[in-house]
Amino acid sequence: MDPDKDVNSSLIYSITGGSKASNFMMDPTTGIIYVAKAAEISNGPRVYSLEVSVTDGKFSDTARVRIRIRNSENSGL
Repeated sequence: MDPDKDVNSSLIYSITGGSKASNFMMDPTTGIIYVAKAAEISNGPRVYSLEVSVTDGKFSDTARVRIRIRNSENSGL
């Protein structure tokens, strides 16, 4: 049983920093990270480091996420 399961049980995710963070976006309800600027990614570095945060309105935490970009025929990269 989750002791703080109430209004604070909804999680909100965000990108809070990192190299070229504006090239990415994060769904605030799922935490899924997407490429926001494919043209900039395809000409940039192949590895990115982002700082991501999550909060439930009462507690919060941050983590570093490393993203490695690979070329794909379907992605346009």
